Amino acid sequence: MANGKEMKKIYDAMLRICEETGRMITTVNDMFVDKGFKPVGTSAVMWETSTSYLYPYYWMPYFQQRVFTFKEDQTKGVGINITFDNRNLKNIIPFITCGLIEMGEGQKVNKCDELCMAGLYGSDISKVPETIFYQSLFSNGIKIINYFLPLDLISGPDKVEDFIVKPLISLYNGKESEANEQVKGITISLEDITSEIV
Repeated sequence: MANGKEMKKIYDAMLRICEETGRMITTVNDMFVDKGFKPVGTSAVMWETSTSYLYPYYWMPYFQQRVFTFKEDQTKGVGINITFDNRNLKNIIPFITCGLIEMGEGQKVNKCDELCMAGLYGSDISKVPETIFYQSLFSNGIKIINYFLPLDLISGPDKVEDFIVKPLISLYNGKESEANEQVKGITISLEDITSEIV
């Protein structure tokens, strides 16, 4: 086990990561709201966490998610999912899943496990032709078109706008080619994310 000073350094580093991630999510949120989008649900960005000593793995903020709809349309939306650690995936870097969410018949956009899994596993996954995007079709009718970014790429508001907000709005408006040009060359693949293909 690490000594006391090492433990405190690790804890402080974790806290800084949480604070920086919170600022990034705030920037994403504010930019989408400025463009007429509405956040889904409360300000909570995690679920399935634990306060029990029996489940220490779930003490950690292993993911965060924020989802938005536009005006009154509840059938589709956009969202980001930040993954620090996924034990099933065995990711080697923290990454952001940016996705267009289209709900199945009779469903409204919400925060969902499907955005966590999009392009990774648990669905019928394919590449969108002539783009860098993944398309995931889930058994409950949800369809997600997504791309992945390394978390450390998003170092300021300009990058939030250029690599998250603008491309997701392009995808929302059905402009896949435009979105592809906006993120081509800066996205990462599943092979970049994990050492073990699932």
